[in-house]
Amino acid sequence: MKLLISIVFLTLLICHCRNQEYRLVEINQRNDLKEIRLGQTDYYLKLPDSLVLDESSGIEGQRGYSLMTKDTFPPRMYGFIEIDLGQPLFDKMDDSRELKEKVQSDLLNNRAVWKIYQTETRYYVATTSSKSIYSWVASKNKNYIDTLISLITTLKRKDR
Repeated sequence: MKLLISIVFLTLLICHCRNQEYRLVEINQRNDLKEIRLGQTDYYLKLPDSLVLDESSGIEGQRGYSLMTKDTFPPRMYGFIEIDLGQPLFDKMDDSRELKEKVQSDLLNNRAVWKIYQTETRYYVATTSSKSIYSWVASKNKNYIDTLISLITTLKRKDR
C-alpha cells in the first residue's frame, strides 16, 4: 500500500512540474518604439529612443547585439541577443547563481522560459535560449528585467 501511495504521489508531482505555469511577461506595446533591423540579418526589434543597439560577431558566424541605455550615468539596464548560435559570444549564466524566479514570454512564435538570477553584486540577470537565439538581460532594479524581456519579445524574423 505504501508503494502504491508513493507511486501516485510521485506521478502527481511529475505531472505538476511538467505543467507548471510561470508568470507571463507580455510583449511591449508602447507607442514610441521604433523597429530596428539587427545588422544585416532578417531579425527586427522594437526599441525606445532611450536604448542603443550595438553589434558584435563571433568566429563561427553568430551575431550578437547589445542593448543598453543611452544615458551612461548610471547604466541602469543591459541586454544581449545572440542569433544563429555557434560558440556563445558571452558565457551563459550557470545554475550556480541564486535562482529567484522563472517567467515566460513569447519569443519568435514560441514560449520562452526566462531564469532570473541574482548575482553576488546584487544585479538581476535573466537568461533564455531557443533553437537559434540566446538572450540575457540585466539590471540592479528587478522591475527593469520585465521591461527588457518585454522589449526582447518584440523580436521578429522577416524573410526577404
